[in-house]
Amino acid sequence: MPSLNQKTLDRLPVWLPEKDLQVAIASLLSSIDKKIELNNHINAELEAMAKTLYDYWFVQFDFPDANGKPNKTSGGKMVYNPALKREMPEGWDVKKLVDLASVIRRGISPIYTEEGGIPVLEAV
Repeated sequence: MPSLNQKTLDRLPVWLPEKDLQVAIASLLSSIDKKIELNNHINAELEAMAKTLYDYWFVQFDFPDANGKPNKTSGGKMVYNPALKREMPEGWDVKKLVDLASVIRRGISPIYTEEGGIPVLEAV
């Protein structure tokens, strides 16, 4: 607004809570900010751990064997797979998703929240 200036703003009444209440509000907001920062840090750590676990189990094939030891590094048999152009655990096979499920379609309609929903897939 062209006519909104410091003189006009100086005349507007502004309610400010007592100093003790302002300090309490600031303390609460600061605590919330710290909790958000901590949660973001925890999420980043969990994501890094999940990526590491995925790499060990599904890229390096060092998932726990029947004895709880890492499969590949404890001598689990590996065989070369030409489709993957790399070794994979013996007994594993490469298949297309269509070969594992006769029909893939949108799943049974769940009850969605007001914010929207997530599509659900159902393998038959």
